[in-house]
Amino acid sequence: MALPIAFASEISARRKQKKLNKLIENRPKYKIADEAFDNQAIAKAEAYGRDRAIQGQEQQLEQDAANAATNVKDVTSGTSGLLSTIAAIEANKNATRRGLAQDEASLMSGKKSQLLGVNNQMIDEKDKEWNYNENMPYQMKVAALRDRIKYNQEMASQQFAASSNFMTNMFAGGGFNWGGGGQGGSGGSGGGGSSSGGGGGMMKGMGQTKFF
Repeated sequence: MALPIAFASEISARRKQKKLNKLIENRPKYKIADEAFDNQAIAKAEAYGRDRAIQGQEQQLEQDAANAATNVKDVTSGTSGLLSTIAAIEANKNATRRGLAQDEASLMSGKKSQLLGVNNQMIDEKDKEWNYNENMPYQMKVAALRDRIKYNQEMASQQFAASSNFMTNMFAGGGFNWGGGGQGGSGGSGGGGSSSGGGGGMMKGMGQTKFF
């Protein structure tokens, strides 16, 4: 009975393995949200682009300096005074511009830190995607293969044990009769009878051997 049971178990195991493979292939896939890519793109643009507020202030600064230079011509008569006033306007403009540059540098530093945080979040998302879509199915298949190998080893051991028990029982129970010739010989009383009996016993023993 061991061999038919083992064969049925083998068929059942193959069916379960096929079903498991199908479930793994048709599993839901992990997809990174589009908003995560949008956030990364925005953070990257802000980290490496000019700050619009600073740009607006710089433009206004240039316009104010130009207007001041024009107005000073109307209120200053002497050349020396005019040049001094224009120089003061330029110095004030440059000082303001340096301040704006420092402000922008500080803003860009903060935005780059934000970009670093967004990139780390994206790395986590990509790791999740890879683990769920690639690594986990692979690990499941490896685990199933290990279970399969273990099952085959156990079934082989059981079949070997069953075969060994079968052969042991056959020998112990006298299933193989190798003494047929001796029994036939003892059945004869005379020379001719002994020969006839011996021959018959040997044929019987061979018959049993052939049957098994």
